[in-house]
Amino acid sequence: MPPTWHLDRYRVIWVSVAKLDASWQKEGPSYYLPPGAGAYFGRWLLAQSPRCRVKMPDIGWVPDVIRDARGRAIGETGQYHVAFGNGRHRTAWVRDHGATALPVVVRNVDDQADIIAAELGTQERETWVRLGAMEKAA
Repeated sequence: MPPTWHLDRYRVIWVSVAKLDASWQKEGPSYYLPPGAGAYFGRWLLAQSPRCRVKMPDIGWVPDVIRDARGRAIGETGQYHVAFGNGRHRTAWVRDHGATALPVVVRNVDDQADIIAAELGTQERETWVRLGAMEKAA
């Protein structure tokens, strides 16, 4: 298959890390990674070659769910939030290290890419992170 097979199925969207994080928190404590939870990704990254390529997080736009006392889904609120197909730990680590923008991959179905661009998008086109003394020495 040619290397461009995916271009009609996915789009790269640059998102605001702050907006992404606020939306991600709606996933709840069992899925949202609080500050510090992506630390092992940082250790892995520092062990790689400086030219190591890291895949972009894969996200989608899903409805907020109403749950009963047992945690079973019983309806939807009419609001939406981001959900990850892959990349939660990478995103948490980048967020925790001061990035303000991040490219993500979005499936190009049901206008999800357009909605995510409108709701979470940014004009920034670079991702910068801060490394602490312990990480530099590791």
